[in-house]
Amino acid sequence: MVTVFLDLETSGTDVTKDRIVELAATHVPNQWNAMGSNFSTTICVPPTVLEESQDAALVHGIPDEEIIQGPLFPEAWSRFLHWVDALLNYAVVEEGASDSDVEEGSLPQIRDHPILLLAGHNSIGFDFPFLLCETIRHSLSTAPFADWLYVDTLHISRCLLPHGCNKLQCISLRFCVDTGRAHRALDDCLALRRVVESMAQSLDVPLAALLKHFAVEVDLASSLAQLSVLMDQI
Repeated sequence: MVTVFLDLETSGTDVTKDRIVELAATHVPNQWNAMGSNFSTTICVPPTVLEESQDAALVHGIPDEEIIQGPLFPEAWSRFLHWVDALLNYAVVEEGASDSDVEEGSLPQIRDHPILLLAGHNSIGFDFPFLLCETIRHSLSTAPFADWLYVDTLHISRCLLPHGCNKLQCISLRFCVDTGRAHRALDDCLALRRVVESMAQSLDVPLAALLKHFAVEVDLASSLAQLSVLMDQI
């Protein structure tokens, strides 16, 4: 399994009309002492979207100039998928090379492609629907979504911390995690990773075990049908 924490910054909260302006993710490698790789890009949106989203800009703080210089969503999404594929392909080689039954000097054995586990905070209610809407809007393939597992870390937080605020900034303070530039996507990804790692340590379980317990599959056909109806009503 390949674990990736993902976060978005958007022009607003309406998945049917607002747009993604930043996409970031961080990979959690299986080796405890490895850093993993990161992915981050702003995404260019029409000027009219920026003009109508000044309230959101006050939250994420991304200058319009930085957003305009980013790639359009189809290119940004393609880059993200290539990054994910590279992680999955490396995991195949890594797992094969670590097998105890592989003789020294022999080639790693071919394994089935590992599963991507995508985790985010309030991601099932926000990030994942936004990504699906953008793929629908740009007539892109939604097939990758059917192959992934999903974890909403808000569900983990509510389970382990049933009292008090469960926003990322609140639980970061609780676990003494530096949030960096709050509401910038990559900083939020890195903060969330450290928070969930702290949660796993408090339970004395591996991070992967904690995430697997909350992992779900997406009913892609149902999700697409619901989002398509909403978008047709605009």
